[in-house]
Amino acid sequence: MFQITLTQGNPPVPIDLTGLTVTAMARTKSTDFDSVSAIIDVTDETGGVLLMRWPGAAVRDWLANTPKKTGVWDLQVSDGTNDPLTLCAGSFSAEMDVTR
Repeated sequence: MFQITLTQGNPPVPIDLTGLTVTAMARTKSTDFDSVSAIIDVTDETGGVLLMRWPGAAVRDWLANTPKKTGVWDLQVSDGTNDPLTLCAGSFSAEMDVTR
């Protein structure tokens, strides 16, 4: 689980998440349909603080007996009326757990 504080500007000011939906998803390629979604809990709307985790069972299903996948992910916010805004994105690597 990761605690994330979303900020903007210089000096950084928290992004007010009130009324926004925050989502994160990973795919092998951005054009793939197969994906895994993060679970996100906003813990402080006005402070821009959220907890994000990739659920183990969903990642295992997504790996589908492949020992390792690499790809891309992003985190977006949406107000439900406009296109989602991507706040961060990057590459990732997922591997099957060694300890079971």
